[in-house]
Amino acid sequence: MIETCPASTLKHLRWRGSYKGAGLQPQRQSILALLRDKAGLRALPASIEHTVLENAGGDALDSIIAGLATAAALARIEAGESGGDRLEGRVYFKI
Repeated sequence: MIETCPASTLKHLRWRGSYKGAGLQPQRQSILALLRDKAGLRALPASIEHTVLENAGGDALDSIIAGLATAAALARIEAGESGGDRLEGRVYFKI
């Protein structure tokens, strides 16, 4: 099992600030741009990007961040760079 923390992933990418709440669409847009630049996020279909930007609670954006962090963690585990831990949990946040 791979567990991620979107807030920690954003801190790792040097993002500071709030993105959850009404009126913060520009911040969510900036995070999408950051994820495209630093984490290989591909262009989203317009309807999905609209959902991410308009979702004031941030759950839609959090799911994208978590998916990217999970994919990156799995790639490192499969490459032998990080073996995980069989007894204790580990939170992965690098992308």
